[in-house]
Amino acid sequence: MSFIGAVGQQWQKAQLSQRLQLALMPRPSLNYLFTGATDRETLSHLVAALVFSEGKPDWLVLDAEHERQPLSAWDTMDCLLLSCTLLSTRACSPEGLSQAEQLVMTLAEVWASELERHVDHGDAKRDGCEALLRLIAALKVQQQVRRQRSRNMTG
Repeated sequence: MSFIGAVGQQWQKAQLSQRLQLALMPRPSLNYLFTGATDRETLSHLVAALVFSEGKPDWLVLDAEHERQPLSAWDTMDCLLLSCTLLSTRACSPEGLSQAEQLVMTLAEVWASELERHVDHGDAKRDGCEALLRLIAALKVQQQVRRQRSRNMTG
């Protein structure tokens, strides 16, 4: 990638982060998630970095016209789904997830649960919500098993 291309991609990543922050702001139901060390800005930067980890996704439209507008609920869902898919590999590693990465998973679970209630059965958008919720549920089971094994070894 050329220098100009890299700068352009950084600009788009920053725009995505800003639009994610704007999408999260008006939702008081999410405020409890940001009472710890990880704030909305940090979480938005992490999600943007994960989304752009393999370049800009084709489905993501970032342009100057929408720069100051919140990301739509469904684009936010797609970003969280992609982020959680990438984080699931890391969650299976011995180190597990950092606090910020765990917060991405928690936010994704809450976001998908809220959106799922507003979509009809059989809709592709609902399928994405259900897939994300299944992924998170499977990772929670794996974490519980890991904790139980750890307790058994130390106790």
